[in-house]
This record gives sequence, structure tokens and C-alpha cells, in this order.
Amino acid sequence: MIENTSRRFIIARHGETDFNRERRVQGTSNDSVLTDKGISQATALGVYISKRDRITRTFCSPLRRCRQTYAEISGGGAANDNPGLPEPTILENLKEIELKEWQGRLRNDIIIEDKTNWDIFKANPCSLRLQNGTFAPVLDCFERAISNWDVIRSDAASNSADVTFIMCHGAIGQCMLLQALGLKKGVWQIPSICT
Repeated sequence: MIENTSRRFIIARHGETDFNRERRVQGTSNDSVLTDKGISQATALGVYISKRDRITRTFCSPLRRCRQTYAEISGGGAANDNPGLPEPTILENLKEIELKEWQGRLRNDIIIEDKTNWDIFKANPCSLRLQNGTFAPVLDCFERAISNWDVIRSDAASNSADVTFIMCHGAIGQCMLLQALGLKKGVWQIPSICT
């Protein structure tokens, strides 16, 4: 007898925040909140996944914008005669990329005031060093993605037919996806939603 041991994972990014709308860098800052559009996006995702998937395990970033999105997704599923999502396991390492001195600042200001580093971030993200060259945010994000992926896959191994839902951020989600696909760090490019 052959068993189906495939596992499914859904990785989702939080809904639009006030920082996204203002074109402000979020990083690991916990100051941004969902906009009305972000709440609508999350509710729509909840309805969508509740019609297609029975999610049995969930993980969530500790940051407010992910927790808000998670609550709206769960509510959207519940509104569709689905019990919603199970209580999430909060993983500290699911936080967004740590952008240190850029966090909370407008992108346009960073482009003007720290143009060299911004250009590196866009052209060759793995080379970026912040805090006077002592911190590599993209490499740190990749290391956390590897750790996250190991924890989440280990947890899912005991329930191989289940669907696992991961509520996180753009950069860490992309790093986890690259890890899942066995791709290297160098293929990553920073999408505008991450910054």
C-alpha cells in the first residue's frame, strides 16, 4: 500500500498597512496597523481559503499587522460557515526583515539620505550592511527562514496530509519559499512590498 505523504503549506503576507500606504519602511517595527483595504484583503483571503482548504496547523508572526490579518482571515472563514483558523503558534522568527535605522522612515527620504545603501539593497540585497556595516539584514532574514522552515516542516511531519497556514511578511515569506524550493540566496530580489 502506498500512502500519500504530500504536505501542503500556504504562506501569506499581511494585508495593506498604513506604512505601506505611506510608503514607509516597516521592517520589524510594530507600529503599523491594517488599513481598511488591508482588512478587506484579509477577509477576502479568509473566504477564499475556507472554500478550498481545511487548515489544521497555523503559524503567525508576532507583529501586530500579521496578528490583525490573521484575525480577519479567521473571521472571513467563520463568516463562510467555516470554523475559521485554529489558534496560531506564534514564531518570533517569522518577523519581517530587520531594517534597523530605516524602519519607520519614508522610502523617498532613505533614497535621498542613504542612496548608496538603498541602491545596494535594490541591486544586490545580500550585500547590504546596516548599522555602520555591522549587520546584514538579508542574510539574517535567510537564516531565520531556514530556522522557520525546519520548525514548521517538523511540526507538519506528524500530520502529513494536513494543510499548514503561515501568516508572515513579504521578505521572510519569500526567503522561506526559496528555502522550500531549494534555491539559493543570490536569486532573491527585494520586491517593493518588502520595503
